[in-house]
Amino acid sequence: MHRQPRVIFDELVREAFEAAATISNVLLVAGVSADVLHGETSPVDCTLYPTVPGSYVLRYELPGIPDPRAPKRKLPKLLPPVLKSRTPGPQIDEVLQEALISGNRVTVEMLLCVGVLTRIDEGRLSASAGISGNDPFVEMVGGVRVIQRVHRSTWVLLQRPDIQSSLRGMLAPFRDDQLYTMTLVENPHFSNLEAAYVITATQRLREFASGGPLHVPPLERR
Repeated sequence: MHRQPRVIFDELVREAFEAAATISNVLLVAGVSADVLHGETSPVDCTLYPTVPGSYVLRYELPGIPDPRAPKRKLPKLLPPVLKSRTPGPQIDEVLQEALISGNRVTVEMLLCVGVLTRIDEGRLSASAGISGNDPFVEMVGGVRVIQRVHRSTWVLLQRPDIQSSLRGMLAPFRDDQLYTMTLVENPHFSNLEAAYVITATQRLREFASGGPLHVPPLERR
């Protein structure tokens, strides 16, 4: 008897991609410093395209030239002001590309943080702040071993309710108990090698993906 392969996680995968679109818009609109204002829209059109069942592609496009009569607003750090005067069309926008690569890196780091926070028991994980050159960072330490190191701004983002909601959505496939690992790919510059990381399912990770809280240890200063 021939059996068709089972298409699993389709709805959960779609939810994960929709959450990825949401978190991209949050980073593009508000940067790392503030929550998105009510009614504030992204300067980039993000559209979800299904390819085959269980697989989707996110497409980012700049809209047409804005109406000069429209009130101007401040763009976030991840989206430099040069985007104000972009012309419409299908060409690749280098500034937008840089902003999306930066946002992708931050998102991957936050997902890896969630993996660490849900893998190690509470009380056995600490977080300490430091500075390397001019860059502030946070290290998550288990015992005497540094498990994860991220930029301080990423740590701040990780504690925002709207960001946690999007991260929960991106981990939605873990609600299916048949999923044990998820591979995260960090899209690099074209001249660099692609980096891939694996998140492994734990009971606490599944609980977070299903709506449970994310327990973040208090930050200790060196």
